[in-house]
Amino acid sequence: MLCFLATGSLFSDDPDNIISEAKASIQFFSTAEFEDWPGVSGIAPVGISAAGGRTWLIWPGCIINLGENGRSDEFTLLSLFATRATPRGRRQWSPEGGTICSDGYWRAVRDTVFVQLDLFSGRMSERKWTADPPDSLYPAPGGKVLIFNRGKVRLADFNTDEVGRETEIPPVAILAVSAEKPLAAWKDGRNNNIHIAGFDGRYAGTHRVISPGEISLPGNPPLNMSWAGNLLVLGYPGKLYFLDHPEEQNPEVYLLRNEEIPQRWYRSTGGNNRMIIQVPDSGTAAIISPKDYPRIDNSDFPGILREFTLTAGDTLEKSGFPEQAEIYYGWILPHIRNMRSRYPLEEIWPNLEAEITRRRTALR
Repeated sequence: MLCFLATGSLFSDDPDNIISEAKASIQFFSTAEFEDWPGVSGIAPVGISAAGGRTWLIWPGCIINLGENGRSDEFTLLSLFATRATPRGRRQWSPEGGTICSDGYWRAVRDTVFVQLDLFSGRMSERKWTADPPDSLYPAPGGKVLIFNRGKVRLADFNTDEVGRETEIPPVAILAVSAEKPLAAWKDGRNNNIHIAGFDGRYAGTHRVISPGEISLPGNPPLNMSWAGNLLVLGYPGKLYFLDHPEEQNPEVYLLRNEEIPQRWYRSTGGNNRMIIQVPDSGTAAIISPKDYPRIDNSDFPGILREFTLTAGDTLEKSGFPEQAEIYYGWILPHIRNMRSRYPLEEIWPNLEAEITRRRTALR
């Protein structure tokens, strides 16, 4: 059963604020179903993201990118291509030291190089990084990145800044950075205050402190913190607390209970009006959204190739990336030939092979 309950000192005695039927959808799916995809190892990804209104599953060898409803499409195949066909060597894509940004790029710092990978076209670019290598990175609005380095937190822009400007955010263990507004939040373990600090634009220098007297939250530290639109989300065993904090108004807290939210550690991440949670040790993840989507049922890798191989190539060519389209066709061709040998009675595989070969030749 899924339900939202209004909680906290402002609402604890008001039964009218108990919502008996959820106005949200929570759908769990198995991440183990991707085990036959290129670059996937194990039953659980090493990271998740809800950037750009999509669901990103980050594996050691690839990124699988699902649509808003959790289903595969041509962009699923393109992000797989982008992370599997990048150049080998120091600047090869890997999940270490990087993050998926709000504009759909993967950005990371490799020693003295700030690298950027377009997860749509597979193009990689770089610029010099003169500061020390970061301890961790967080995606911020506008494609920017918050970089933790030697006790300092800097806001870096791949396109303009050299090393980024320093912010007033402390290097805390659990930090939630909004993808919608330049806001970061953390919980003070000493007095249980919630801190919400701005770091860019009109929010730069702002700092709101919400004390336990204003809201009711568990006293122990949360398992995780994230944002879903304008709501700050704190994850606890079996529960998610959504904190609404309108400017110059009293904060409100809503409690989401669901029997499938794990009692043990799990990850959470949010985007625009939606969030994703992941339970690594059980190989499951869930999309939480106001929309009630059909049940998630992703195809296996052969099914994705059948449906989206040519559509993904069309998308690259029509978007003005003919060179990347040629690279994509060269990357996808061995997979099609492998499927042709696995499924010799299916006519689609020789047809796809012939069409890909024709397109690749035409682009040379």
